[in-house]
Amino acid sequence: MVDIPGPELDADTAAHLRRYGIRSVCLFGKNVVDEAQLTRLCADLRALMGEDALIALDHEGGAIVRPDFWPFAPSAMALGAADDVALTGQVSGGWRGNCGAWASTGISRRCWT
Repeated sequence: MVDIPGPELDADTAAHLRRYGIRSVCLFGKNVVDEAQLTRLCADLRALMGEDALIALDHEGGAIVRPDFWPFAPSAMALGAADDVALTGQVSGGWRGNCGAWASTGISRRCWT
């Protein structure tokens, strides 16, 4: 899995991915501008790497949601402070539901089960 330099798939990056047969990319904040741009970037990556390529979105080990156009869950600390098991279950279920929104942009749909 590699990182790419910006919000568009430039010719040098495409050549590198093709040359080394790379089929998985992790996107970071620098790669996300808005939903339309993210959808284009993922389509370009899939066209190059194949439909089964893995396109991931980095969350840096926590609930950091790069795209501000998707809803996001409260932090684990906030859920713990609420001390409400039912609320935590609802939030967790809703978070998994976002996988559909991610998939609509081309982010790989390999979410929690």
